[in-house]
Amino acid sequence: MKLSPKPRKHFGLVMVLLAIIIYILLLSYPWQKQKLENCICLLECQYCFGLTAPGCDTVYFSGVKDDTILTDMTCRTLSAMQTTYGSAFWYSQIPLLHLCRGQLLTTATIAAADSIIPSLQDKIEKILTVQEVLTAKREDAINHEEHFLSYYMSTHNVIDEGYNQMGEHAGNYQQMQNDIRKVRTALSRLRASGEVRVEYFATYIVHQHLGKDSAKVISDTCRRIGTKGNIVRLQTLSGKMPQGAFCLASKGITSMTFSFQDTRKHATLIAYNCPVTHETPLQQLKKHTITGKVWKEGEGYRTSIPLLKRSEGAPLLDSQGHLLGIVSRDRILPY
Repeated sequence: MKLSPKPRKHFGLVMVLLAIIIYILLLSYPWQKQKLENCICLLECQYCFGLTAPGCDTVYFSGVKDDTILTDMTCRTLSAMQTTYGSAFWYSQIPLLHLCRGQLLTTATIAAADSIIPSLQDKIEKILTVQEVLTAKREDAINHEEHFLSYYMSTHNVIDEGYNQMGEHAGNYQQMQNDIRKVRTALSRLRASGEVRVEYFATYIVHQHLGKDSAKVISDTCRRIGTKGNIVRLQTLSGKMPQGAFCLASKGITSMTFSFQDTRKHATLIAYNCPVTHETPLQQLKKHTITGKVWKEGEGYRTSIPLLKRSEGAPLLDSQGHLLGIVSRDRILPY
């Protein structure tokens, strides 16, 4: 009587599946290391805040100081808009497959300025009182300056030195005068509504550097889809990442998983070569791979690699190219 070959086939299938699982957990694609630099991109966050209520005009502001003083109060969105830059990287939560569907990871320092909203909402009555007083004082100062400039323009002409500059200055003050009047009226109506909400308005733009010397820059708009602690998850509106970009994949086990405290392992940081300002041409940015050591410290990681301001939001990888964490100020947030 012949024995059924099925047990041997099942055993072989189990061994193959086990090998695949070990490969997924411990190793990376053999071609992955050559593509790691293409995982990082530049994230631009344009944001402002607003005071809103049903049936009322929105008053925008750029931030808060001394807990209750709102900065750059205006009825014009662009006048309150702030811009921050930092790193982000393409990331897939599906192991091995590297299918990110346009998802990125970055830090709350770059992409989640709305963390101040709950505290502002709790103090909204006090904030409105303070802002009404400050707005009235600012309106008086603007009116006084605008009156002086109007008098100057009426008593001088184009042959006087500096006349054109003063005319431009006068036009700016007239705009400021109109805006501050709208702000004062809007604040009064907001207070009367009794339903004031503090809101956050943000636009995220991801810039991907591809090609030789990062000369080619591809941009796309993103939306925020989740925040966990200090780590923010974004997704492009198209649901795709640029062709040629590379996403890091989720790993259950890294080279640090079974290491002891203070045991130093090889690590790699992928970051840009300089901080970004409004005047920085994007084509001048270059991606750098910086190597060093990483070790456990408490529940997080420390590294010998300098964590400069330009590294905010950048990924720290182990020797196999697996994600260990994300740079946030002078720390590594494990992920």
